[in-house]
Amino acid sequence: MRTAAGSRALPILLGLIGIYHLGLGILPFLPTAFTTRLLLAIFGMVFEVTPQMHYLGQLFGIYALLFGLMALVAAGDPYRHRSLVNLVLVLYCLRILNRVLFIFTFMPAFQTTPFRGWLEVVLLAAFGLAVVLLRPRGAAPQVAETAAG
Repeated sequence: MRTAAGSRALPILLGLIGIYHLGLGILPFLPTAFTTRLLLAIFGMVFEVTPQMHYLGQLFGIYALLFGLMALVAAGDPYRHRSLVNLVLVLYCLRILNRVLFIFTFMPAFQTTPFRGWLEVVLLAAFGLAVVLLRPRGAAPQVAETAAG
């Protein structure tokens, strides 16, 4: 049986996932020099922006924004929005698979180290596992009603 702390942890986790993805989604719409410096500082990635990459970045940014919003909606009531919680898990599984399969393409393309490349795999797996362990199962918890007097 899930504890009260466990049922509070999932909305917090989903909220963090949502905020992170909103931030990622906004990046392609910010000044290019700022975005490339931020990508290097946070992710250790050297990113060369061509007009084509800028357009693709904005396109993927829209998807990240919508995913962030979806995670925030799920955070509001994970029991009611179980399907959204499951979609979060699907995306994390696909991102882990993508990174593992293409890590040796990713590292030289973005001039990053194996440590940084595998660190993201570990972080994605940790967040995904936390969602798996905390995701809603069974009936939604009943809210105790107060007696009207």
